[in-house]
Amino acid sequence: MSTDAELWTTPPPDVDHHTSFTTVYDRHATAVYRYAYSLTGDPDTAQDLLQETFLTTWRRRDHLDLATDSLLGWLLVTCRNLAANHRRHSARRRTVALLDDDAAHLGDRQQASHPQDLADRLERDEELRWVLQAIGQLTPTDRRLVELCLIQERSYAQAAAELGLTLASATKRISRTRAHLRALRTTREQES
Repeated sequence: MSTDAELWTTPPPDVDHHTSFTTVYDRHATAVYRYAYSLTGDPDTAQDLLQETFLTTWRRRDHLDLATDSLLGWLLVTCRNLAANHRRHSARRRTVALLDDDAAHLGDRQQASHPQDLADRLERDEELRWVLQAIGQLTPTDRRLVELCLIQERSYAQAAAELGLTLASATKRISRTRAHLRALRTTREQES
């Protein structure tokens, strides 16, 4: 079975580019979609981000310098960057619309809507940003374990095998990572 890197950058002679793209897509589309959904909270936007992530990565395939044989890390970073671009673009659109509309009338309608829903969403968004930042500070092996077990929903044994670890080592690393993230969260909540 070919690795992502082999399929994506230089497919084997018996595999065309379309087949290699489809194979990599089938391997990682679910994980990228889940990640996009966790960033946006909207299934349609997540689907758009999924498609844009693979299209962007395909366009840059000749310039990819993969650290591992898996393309998932690259796809998730690309997805995160595209989601950030989408948020900035949406914020600019909302600002322009507000300036063009009757600001007083629109302001009355917004205040009458559900401010608690907005507050809850902002809190969830901030929590997700904090979690992603904390995961980003883990060692590459621990970060990859989180991706495999939490995002791709692989078993500890499958993740250990993919990373060349023993099951005991992977279990210990995941346990240590969870304890570390819990401690960081407790500290963060105490500081708030």
